Amino acid sequence: MLRAILVSAAFKITSYTRFASDLKENHLHAIISGFTVGDAPGIGTFYDFHNRLWLSDNKNLSDSVHSPKEKPQKPKGREQKAAPSEKVTAEDLFRKFEESPPSDMAPCVRLWEVFHTFFLQASARQNLISLKELVLAGDGTPVYTAAQERKKRTCKCLEKGIRDCKCDRIYHQPDCDTSWDSHRNRYYFGYDLYMLAAAGSENDLPVFPFLSPASRHDSHGFLYNWFSMKQMLPDAAVKKLLLDSSHDAMPYYDYC
Repeated sequence: MLRAILVSAAFKITSYTRFASDLKENHLHAIISGFTVGDAPGIGTFYDFHNRLWLSDNKNLSDSVHSPKEKPQKPKGREQKAAPSEKVTAEDLFRKFEESPPSDMAPCVRLWEVFHTFFLQASARQNLISLKELVLAGDGTPVYTAAQERKKRTCKCLEKGIRDCKCDRIYHQPDCDTSWDSHRNRYYFGYDLYMLAAAGSENDLPVFPFLSPASRHDSHGFLYNWFSMKQMLPDAAVKKLLLDSSHDAMPYYDYC
């Protein structure tokens, strides 16, 4: 089932309904997914498997009803990232997470177990990476999920002619928001994927991925990733960190 989902992602078939039909019509996709031709799973089987991977009754980490967030300001220079939108400092987060690590990864534990068992440990057994002498590079990258933010009003302000009220909205993707893509020089809606990769290997293989709202600055994204990784991968020994200027703050040097 997992291989089938990876196949659907590789061929950009994002609907389980379409993919279940595709497996019955396209024998090649059924074979490389590991199924017998004519005996591929139906739509319900995919949804049941999907539910097993997410260990929470809530579909999202964030509340779907909340007030609108301010759009980040466009940076003045080209290839520059938007300024942090968080009210908390990196020093505050260091202190907070050392006492109580973030719990964002809790619903993803089974997904992490799959990645850890079949990818990370497999790479370690083949000596592609060394979990005892890790040289980690960290950086965030935009993940686009939609062309624009989808939301629904909970108030009657629009009927009164007030278009830009601050009343709560119902958001279809509450874990995503809007930020500035410094590489493409445009706003985007989605996530920020902060990745810690094994820079000490020849392959730069991923070690620990972490999805955050798009507006989360890399200086904070690293902290959510790092302290989650320490929970999920306690035996890993990190010897060096390679980070860009987004992380250039005294709390980082003090912590290292």
